[in-house]
Amino acid sequence: DELKTLRKKVKDQERLRTFKEQGDEKIAKLSQEVEQLKTARIQLHKKMAREAKGFREHKNELEKQIVGLRKADVSSRKMIRSLETRLSSKDRSEHVERRKAQIALERKKLLLEK
Repeated sequence: DELKTLRKKVKDQERLRTFKEQGDEKIAKLSQEVEQLKTARIQLHKKMAREAKGFREHKNELEKQIVGLRKADVSSRKMIRSLETRLSSKDRSEHVERRKAQIALERKKLLLEK
């Protein structure tokens, strides 16, 4: 009877030891997975930070290009206005010169007729 009890205790202890070993293995495996997830999270966070920095740099570059294009547009518009002004004043002065020449020609004809 005592032998039976001892065998039962040994069997129970072996079963408990097996359960403990399995539990320890699961704990080790889960701890390893947790560490892998932490590492993956850190890598993802760093990647997101790099991408955010790259996006900001790209955005800043585009904004600089936009400012440059706007300045060039303003400069072009000023140049166009200046050229148009010169052209219209040249047209006016040519018209005045033609009119003066016409008046001079008419006066010459009148003088010749008299």
